Amino acid sequence: LPRRIRQASLAPQLREESGVRDAEPARTEPDQDFERDAEEVRSRMASLQRGWQRGRRQNAEDVTGPGDTAQGTTPGGDGR
Repeated sequence: LPRRIRQASLAPQLREESGVRDAEPARTEPDQDFERDAEEVRSRMASLQRGWQRGRRQNAEDVTGPGDTAQGTTPGGDGR
């Protein structure tokens, strides 16, 4: 079997040079505080819910008869 070489698939700038890391610590906080407006969040969630409902309606309309398979599937269930 091939032997694993640490960091061999990383871009050169991401590789650690002889165990030394950048002097600058990684930031855990975003540069700016971003607060979403409640109306914007409500609008997105409503849009998401409408999409789900539309998909369910379309799925219910596309139902085939008993024993038939849905469009794009096979009796074996492997999707080919």
